[in-house]
Amino acid sequence: MTIELRMLVFSVVLGIVQIVAVSHAASLQRGYRWSVGPRDGKTPPLREVAERLDRALRNFTERYLPSFR
Repeated sequence: MTIELRMLVFSVVLGIVQIVAVSHAASLQRGYRWSVGPRDGKTPPLREVAERLDRALRNFTERYLPSFR
């Protein structure tokens, strides 16, 4: 396996781990009822760790997935 393919696999795994971490942290902070309910009203802002994980995911998608902007 070439180094490029290894880096691609690592990036995909990292992206999936970040998505799971952000969604879990947001659900823990806002509650699971919020996660499964409608989001018609204002969304409460994330704090502390959940906010940092969200920023890290946005930075990752900006850098490696420019089509998702």
